[in-house]
Amino acid sequence: MEKFKNNETVVFIGDSITFNSRWISEIFEYYATNQKDKNVKIYVCGVPGGRAESGLFDLERNILKFNPDRAVIMYGMNEIN
Repeated sequence: MEKFKNNETVVFIGDSITFNSRWISEIFEYYATNQKDKNVKIYVCGVPGGRAESGLFDLERNILKFNPDRAVIMYGMNEIN
């Protein structure tokens, strides 16, 4: 994945793994310390128990309010069964 651009708003969409993910905070920390001039805004929009089929509901309720330029979609673990 390419680096985020100047003034981009990025949302991470997914299930509880996304919601609780420490590595997203590491990405945030990288941009906050090494790419300060980029002014990237990062939002974690994971929903515990979330599934791909509920993604449209989550989109309207939790994601569009951030007016994102880019979305990283990470559903899948709850679809295994």
